[in-house]
Amino acid sequence: MKTKLLLIAIIFLSIFGCEKSQNYEAPKTKIQTVTDTIFGHVISDDYRWLEDDNSEMVKSWTKKQNRFTREML
Repeated sequence: MKTKLLLIAIIFLSIFGCEKSQNYEAPKTKIQTVTDTIFGHVISDDYRWLEDDNSEMVKSWTKKQNRFTREML
């Protein structure tokens, strides 16, 4: 009896208790590959441009990411 009630409760909650899933998509991050050779090893970094936190591009990207995060929270 308890198992049947539990099963009914689970089915009810899964149908009526859950919000409709929404498609959340974070702002796109630009890929700008920078390649260095360090001690004979080639190192590529697609997101090196994000290291310059004083650039207007990074400030704009950060604002968009923060806005998206606040909306999700």
